[in-house]
Amino acid sequence: MNANARTHRISAPQLLMLLFLSRLFSVLNISPVFGTLYSGMTLLLGTLLSFCLQCAFLFPLWLLSRRYGGKTLIGCAGDAGGEWLKKGAALLFLLMFSVQICGSLSAFSFFMTSIVFPNASSVLILIPFFLTLILCVRWGLESFSRAAAIFFWLFLLSAASICIGAIPSADLLNITPLPTQGAFHNIFSAALGEISKNGELYCLLLLYPSLRTPKKAAHSGFWFLLLTCVFMLVTQTVILSVLSDFGMEQTYPYYALASVVDLSVLQRLDSFHMSLWIVCAFFRSLLYLFLFKKCLGTFVIKKKTRAVLFYSLAVFLFFGSVFLADHPQAVRALNTSTAIVPALLAFVFPLVIFILLKRKEKRNETNSPQKTHGALMGADR
Repeated sequence: MNANARTHRISAPQLLMLLFLSRLFSVLNISPVFGTLYSGMTLLLGTLLSFCLQCAFLFPLWLLSRRYGGKTLIGCAGDAGGEWLKKGAALLFLLMFSVQICGSLSAFSFFMTSIVFPNASSVLILIPFFLTLILCVRWGLESFSRAAAIFFWLFLLSAASICIGAIPSADLLNITPLPTQGAFHNIFSAALGEISKNGELYCLLLLYPSLRTPKKAAHSGFWFLLLTCVFMLVTQTVILSVLSDFGMEQTYPYYALASVVDLSVLQRLDSFHMSLWIVCAFFRSLLYLFLFKKCLGTFVIKKKTRAVLFYSLAVFLFFGSVFLADHPQAVRALNTSTAIVPALLAFVFPLVIFILLKRKEKRNETNSPQKTHGALMGADR
């Protein structure tokens, strides 16, 4: 590896901060009123269970990053099954990133038109935001990872301020206990709901070769999941202890908490939080758009042709986002239908690719001594 290639790689902490900001968008954007409402204790235990399950999803990443750290999952698929499997994997990720981009942009538009600028046009909201994404995706992973590191600390400061300001109003007795019937089923359903929102799990499979030390990918993934779990447990506990189940009945529970907290220094924490929430939406959309463009490189080698294709498909992504922004019911149906996707893309598919690679290596090792023996026999003759 030359020095120039290593210069454009990112560190494990930078990857952690970028993934955390991206994941925070879906955490803050959670709208229980659009899904199933759970009791307070069910929600907390579901978050813990989802953390444990997602840690298990890191096992294929650990295997691939330690043995094939120089190639993404798509590259490993090409080695395991040839060009057809490589392009099939790229197409699969391309479709999923398209869904994530449209879903993120539509959720951003819905928040802006319902909270910040009520009754505003979703098209007018999305045009400047999307154009900024198109311009910034050219920076590359290293550049916006450094920017994410700055906003990471700002967001933690904002979250800490909100939680500290809410402590005087908190009462743990407001957290409703587990239901008498179907408790485990509800906890498991809540955990699956959290897993379905974590597209960053399969983003790791395409990002780990960009690390300066690819073998630390699973390590970064674990700390990312742990930090997200701790953040969710703390914020959910504060929301439930301050607002009880009423808080989870709001369209945006975390924003509702920020609206009622009043500090002597910052009396409009909701405005500060709103700004950082928009930043999280930006980094999430930017990450998925970057990976979307990266997957296109599997099909188109020429740089100019790939650029034309990317900008053309970006137009379709924009109109898809506008459509979803105007049809929230479609977004809810989409979230329900993709509950199993992270499990398949982050665990099953990479594990199958690793097994195929190992079998191919064993066949090559078996055939290699036979070829050597045949060559020696021919020399003796």
